[in-house]
Amino acid sequence: MQPSISDPFFTTKGEDKGTGLVLAIVNSILHKHKADMKLSLDFKAGTTFTLVFPDLPD
Repeated sequence: MQPSISDPFFTTKGEDKGTGLVLAIVNSILHKHKADMKLSLDFKAGTTFTLVFPDLPD
């Protein structure tokens, strides 16, 4: 994952268009569950976030 996108308050929008907290919150939740987020960028198709959770024990 790119380091800056999960930083609190990081946004590519203007100052009045968002706070940039969503990915920081999601990243915190994933960390608590020992999960990971993978990012795939495609300038034509858009951005894909894949959430990867560890296997649960049987």
